[in-house]
Amino acid sequence: MPLYDHFHPPLSPDRSWGSFLARWTCAIGDSLNRSLPCPPYFTQIRTRSEFPDAPRLYTAEVTRSQDEQLLVDGVLELITPAIKEHEDHGDAFASKIAAYLDVGIGVLIIDIVTNPGNCPHNAIVDRLDQLSTFDLPSDWSLSAISYRPIFRDESHHIEIWTERLTLGQPLPTMPLFLRGGICVPMDLESTYAEVCDKFHIPSSSKD
Repeated sequence: MPLYDHFHPPLSPDRSWGSFLARWTCAIGDSLNRSLPCPPYFTQIRTRSEFPDAPRLYTAEVTRSQDEQLLVDGVLELITPAIKEHEDHGDAFASKIAAYLDVGIGVLIIDIVTNPGNCPHNAIVDRLDQLSTFDLPSDWSLSAISYRPIFRDESHHIEIWTERLTLGQPLPTMPLFLRGGICVPMDLESTYAEVCDKFHIPSSSKD
């Protein structure tokens, strides 16, 4: 299944990008729940922020119950146009991801937004005080990025996996690292194809 432009014709506006991202987030959550043992893990979907003016979320959180508390061990985020187009939303998103990583939560972000704007990954790198050499090239408008926080010898490190996404090409399998060291291979292609099928987007369609 090739990656399509869900933000411009011919798919948009007939196939709402918001509806597609919501369905894809749920499909990703279902895939995680099939692959991870339950208990202790269960993937929850978040589409609303606790802040009234914040943009809609498309977030899958891998949670774990411990001592009657619900802990978040891993997070997958689908980027939205607001995050790329509005600096304040992009800054808030970068701060949120940095906060996850700071407490050892692994993060995977998927950016298929074809609208021009700022690079979410580069804003995250800035929040983490990483060298600019970790920035994505300017021509990487679409990407999948995995972040693995590591605590070693009383120091905090972030390992980063990057994949460039291209319209018309299949999506990759990316690692999602959970707190505690578990790595879950995320087959983005299979969940994306599943949702495309539900949206009656045939694999032979042209962008």
